[in-house]
Amino acid sequence: MDVISNFVALVMAAATALLAPQVAPLERRVERTFQVASGSTVAIELSGGRITVVPGSGRAATITLVQRVHVTTERDADAALASYHVAFAQTTAGVHVEARRKTGLIVNSWREPRVNIDAEVAVPPDVRLDLHTSGGSIAVEGVHRAPIAARTSGGSITLDEAHAPVDVRTSGGSIRVAHAGGTLLARTSGGSIRIGEVSASAGTIDVRTSGGSISLGIAPSAQLDIDASTSGGRVSVEDLPLLASQRSNHHVTGRLNGGGGSLRASTSGGSVRIARSGQSGDR
Repeated sequence: MDVISNFVALVMAAATALLAPQVAPLERRVERTFQVASGSTVAIELSGGRITVVPGSGRAATITLVQRVHVTTERDADAALASYHVAFAQTTAGVHVEARRKTGLIVNSWREPRVNIDAEVAVPPDVRLDLHTSGGSIAVEGVHRAPIAARTSGGSITLDEAHAPVDVRTSGGSIRVAHAGGTLLARTSGGSIRIGEVSASAGTIDVRTSGGSISLGIAPSAQLDIDASTSGGRVSVEDLPLLASQRSNHHVTGRLNGGGGSLRASTSGGSVRIARSGQSGDR
């Protein structure tokens, strides 16, 4: 009988939680500003949350952690945030910011309030970025002239204009790069990849997805050796003077403007479209 009573009580508690009105989260903002040199690194590591980077002013790097806790009192917010490790540090290499759940804690998902920690970052465009989150999207807005590395296990990655090497990887979202002016490595297991423009100055371009389509806009004067393939769709090269050495519905190789740089695109679950940049749908 006790077993039945406990089961009924558990069901009633779950139903009450589901029917209870949604609590507006309490929000706290923790902000730090550092002076950073050209070529130094700003590294952000979150256990879950969005990372948004915008151009900064001068030599200042300003990082704001936006903490949202779904509770009704400040005391409950303090208790929930006590299970998170938050640290800002400046080293000879640059700045490192970390916000993650403390290790070794036993988490009861029924009783623990929901905590979201996002990072808003403003940095000079000549500072390297090393961005990691296990549960959110990553966006780098504006022009960035230093290398970018971005990793997420549960969201999309978007970059506006990158003029240095880029290495972006996600296990659960799409990748969008409006302009690639340097080396680009892009990997996703669960989304599409769209590059608005690969400029004439770009080096190696290597994009791969297991679960979506690929679209690349190419500057007309770019000199590239192209290898594009798909297992689950069609490869098309449009409005570009490609000298093809192999051309089929599923695999195209050849040289563009005599070749030089390397462009490889492959997908297991969609189409690959390579076209002159500026056409409708590139960006």
